[in-house]
Amino acid sequence: MITRKKASPPNPNFRYIFSSQRRPFMALCLSLLFLLSWPAQMFAQHSSRSVNTRKTTRAEKDEARLRARRANSFKRAPQQQQFNAAGERIGTPVEGARGVQESVEKIMARQSAMGNRPAIARTMPEREGPDRSNLPQAPGAPAVASWPISPEVKGNPVVNSTPGITPAAPQTTGTSFTGATLADTGAFPPDTMGAVGPTQFVVFVNGRVRTFNKTTGTADGVINADSDVFFASVMTPTSPPGLNFTSDPNVRFDRLSQRWFLTIIDVPSSSSASIGDIPNRILIAVSDAASAGVLTPATVWTYYFVQQDLVGLGSSSGEFLDYPSLGIDNNALYIG
Repeated sequence: MITRKKASPPNPNFRYIFSSQRRPFMALCLSLLFLLSWPAQMFAQHSSRSVNTRKTTRAEKDEARLRARRANSFKRAPQQQQFNAAGERIGTPVEGARGVQESVEKIMARQSAMGNRPAIARTMPEREGPDRSNLPQAPGAPAVASWPISPEVKGNPVVNSTPGITPAAPQTTGTSFTGATLADTGAFPPDTMGAVGPTQFVVFVNGRVRTFNKTTGTADGVINADSDVFFASVMTPTSPPGLNFTSDPNVRFDRLSQRWFLTIIDVPSSSSASIGDIPNRILIAVSDAASAGVLTPATVWTYYFVQQDLVGLGSSSGEFLDYPSLGIDNNALYIG
């Protein structure tokens, strides 16, 4: 048989003691907790300040604000899509980072400080698109080599040329000069670009920006810089073993604004074995209005960038901003 032990009655003396001393005792405990919490709070604030002793640079603050604004705008983008009267969708404006200004004199001083350091080998992985080599000919296309078709060959599909039409004679070369060499750039292919202004011709290739007198074809010495040096202020920062270099140049002179426009991409990479694995940027340089198209050591360039993971989706899409085109009119700068 199982018997249950009776519980002992509570001690009336204990109950009396606890009830009579409970309030002073609890007040004492609360006072001690308050006194101990104040030093702990001060210690936590001091520790937090000591952990964040490194000052945030202005560029880091601007980029943090930019990311926050864009994150909010991207969340609202689907609700803000509008269409004009023609049924065309109106894009969502995105505010970029503040432009960085540098004079030609400062750029060339940085180039001079580099000395005779060998050029960085600009090796990029090939990014092939769809194979279009075996596409069939258009069914209705005539088998002729030129257009319009002359009356003599309209009835003869075998003829591959248009009789009576000769190619126009090429223009006569006035001035010829070497813009840059492989020893200057360390890049192949050079992706050669150039544009003519009021008094100068600007050569822009992978690894070199150089100005020439457009009449004589001689280098005038105003700009003769590695493209990495020229765009150093807006290139994506990397840390060893990471590396970064520029590629795919474009240059235009806008006669309406009397400004020079240069664009190029950078190729930030976590290592030499993983080229282009970090979201890259389109880099933009615009000359000042005061120079009126004539580049001198006093000319001030303003630099901007468009980063792959800061425009559009608000996060990296795994794509690569590659070989951009450049167009200019009196309304905007167009990059495709």
